[in-house]
Amino acid sequence: KLPPIEFVVDRSSFLVNRVIAGDLDCAFIVAEKKPRGVKVTHLWQDPIGIVGLKTKFAEISKAKTFADVKDLPWLVTDKEGSEPRARSGVVRDQVIFANSVIGVKDLVLAGVCIAEMHLNFFSPNELSQLVVAPFLHFSQAMDAYFIESQTARQVCKSVAEILKLVKATKNLAVKPR
Repeated sequence: KLPPIEFVVDRSSFLVNRVIAGDLDCAFIVAEKKPRGVKVTHLWQDPIGIVGLKTKFAEISKAKTFADVKDLPWLVTDKEGSEPRARSGVVRDQVIFANSVIGVKDLVLAGVCIAEMHLNFFSPNELSQLVVAPFLHFSQAMDAYFIESQTARQVCKSVAEILKLVKATKNLAVKPR
């Protein structure tokens, strides 16, 4: 029987701090740099792009720099309660702020705004409706990690072992019967 498991959705930086503090045993995060102070299993590179609905924001595919898209309506996520991205050049009255990326893709798919987002958030069908700018502005390359506290319970160790097996066999295909 497994011990009680609590699932928490939060910003990666908050999850790392909670794992370090011992409030959480383990977490799945996405970060620009490998976190310190925790056991880390690298999962995959997480592609990011500036995306918009093709039928409304086709011009972002031809943009060369941020200056070419800064006047478009943007959705930006604040970073731990501040607004650093607005100070990065996005026109303030063209910005929708969000404190979480959960559900944000609906606004992009509805053509309300453009956003710099994890491309893995979108299904292949959804991605086919979007255009991706040929450059990044706010973020660098991101990677997905599984992190554990130094005193993680057995359930986290089991998850880590499963992840290692999945990673080792990721290129194998299962044939349908």
